Amino acid sequence: MHLVCGIWGTLAVGLFGGLASTSQFLSQLIGVGCIGIGTVLFTFIVLILLKKTMGLRVDSDHEIEGLG
Repeated sequence: MHLVCGIWGTLAVGLFGGLASTSQFLSQLIGVGCIGIGTVLFTFIVLILLKKTMGLRVDSDHEIEGLG
């Protein structure tokens, strides 16, 4: 919900805002794309760091026994 509605809200500014125009919409679209790319890259880096330091999974004993 937050992803789709956030993107829609950002693009709606370019469509219906006080300065709405094609160039405003394109600026908003570029902003959405930049934030999306930045978020994917940041998440990828954090996951790689977590995998190298503490791992992303529990060990097999805990997996079989259960985490609870």
